[in-house]
Amino acid sequence: MIESLRLQWSRIFTQKGKGPFQECRIPGIVLTKRGTIIICYEGRMAADDDWANISLMLRRSTDDGSTWQEQEICLPAEFGGAPDDTLNNPTLIVDGDRVHLIFHWHYERAFHCASEDDGVSWSCPQEITSAFHEANYEWNVCATGPGHGIRRKNGQLVAPIWLANGQQVDAYRRAHKPSIAGAIASSDGGDTWHMECLLNGAADANETCIAELSDGRVLFNSRNREPDRRRRLGWYADNGDHVIELQKAEDLADPGCFGSMIARPDGTLLFANCDTEAGRINLTIKQSTDGGLNWEKVITVDEIGGYPDLAADSRSVYILYERTVNGLIDEMVLKKYALE
Repeated sequence: MIESLRLQWSRIFTQKGKGPFQECRIPGIVLTKRGTIIICYEGRMAADDDWANISLMLRRSTDDGSTWQEQEICLPAEFGGAPDDTLNNPTLIVDGDRVHLIFHWHYERAFHCASEDDGVSWSCPQEITSAFHEANYEWNVCATGPGHGIRRKNGQLVAPIWLANGQQVDAYRRAHKPSIAGAIASSDGGDTWHMECLLNGAADANETCIAELSDGRVLFNSRNREPDRRRRLGWYADNGDHVIELQKAEDLADPGCFGSMIARPDGTLLFANCDTEAGRINLTIKQSTDGGLNWEKVITVDEIGGYPDLAADSRSVYILYERTVNGLIDEMVLKKYALE
């Protein structure tokens, strides 16, 4: 259990109007086994547009955030990659000495690559869209995360996903609802991926975060469109049932925003999201010591904070998140908290 979190430092990571992009969104962060911070996000050439010309950006720091190296992940031309691509929803997974990255092309194809050198270089992306087609759900939009996936104690890699069967808006845009959430998984170190489970019992469940509990179960924590504005939770137990029933989390508000969840070594869960029904504001970290059944507030991170992702080591918690000003994403901020 965490008594409190003490802010150690805070840095503006991206800022609207500075750099090549109109908007930077969809943060992801992991800490590697060697202590490297790796961050991913979408660099968008148009603001407030999920279907803009979007680049996938990675940054890594080996000195606790003092300096950063930046690189762009591109889809090779032989896979259909082009300069005006929509590349979206990067999702990182730490796997021992390897780091995995899953991302998407125009929300309809999925790709996986990996790094053997702590994020310095990455393998050529390989298509894994077939895993999404294993779902018993008709879809025309697919995405992972966003944020991060997990490596379970049994070695299985799990990435949360969502699928939508949306109305065609124009020549290439499709609505992101109706939708369903679930997970894909790999049991061979990322070489092959398969549909692991789907979630049932929530209206338009989509962006979902996951964490492995002390007893080996995986907790799913889903954004949704239920009128009660509460998150939906589901516990996956590897019992052969691959449709997980969700239930309402009375302690967790859901204003229609992504949230992030991690498990501490002592079994404590941390969850960051916008703790309000009113919109993407009031970014808060809560904790649970009973496997997600009950939650209590630890700290308010930012009164105008939005999409977050969490990472942690034995002494600290990192949170990378968006800040919204006048309805648009103005900044991406990285904060480090010391455990008290």
